[in-house]
Amino acid sequence: MSQHAIVVPDIGDYSDVPVIEVLVKVGDAIEKEQPLIVLESDKATMEVPADQAGVVTSLTIKVGDKVSKGSVIGQLEVSAAASASASTPAVASSPAITKSPTPPPVAPAAIPIVCKIPMGMDESFAMRDQR
Repeated sequence: MSQHAIVVPDIGDYSDVPVIEVLVKVGDAIEKEQPLIVLESDKATMEVPADQAGVVTSLTIKVGDKVSKGSVIGQLEVSAAASASASTPAVASSPAITKSPTPPPVAPAAIPIVCKIPMGMDESFAMRDQR
């Protein structure tokens, strides 16, 4: 197991962005891409995701702190297997493609036709155009 610094990735042209929510705590097991903290600038709210899976061993920020790109927000304990797989890209094998049977086409539902009958006329007059 090795320690890995959790840093704020590129968040655009923003700097000193306040932390409005901390989504994890020390001891939490997290997955890669899991949101860790929420930042709020004057124009956007952004989640900062984990770049690796592991267990949070320390957090150096709290709600109200300000962070920028590259700010260390904590430490993550990463297993040797996860650390090795993160440094070398894995070749994804494509799953076998199976053709699923297509469902039979569904007929559209009948739509009732509504006619307004002018005053003084009965429905036999309205029905003569539809025969």
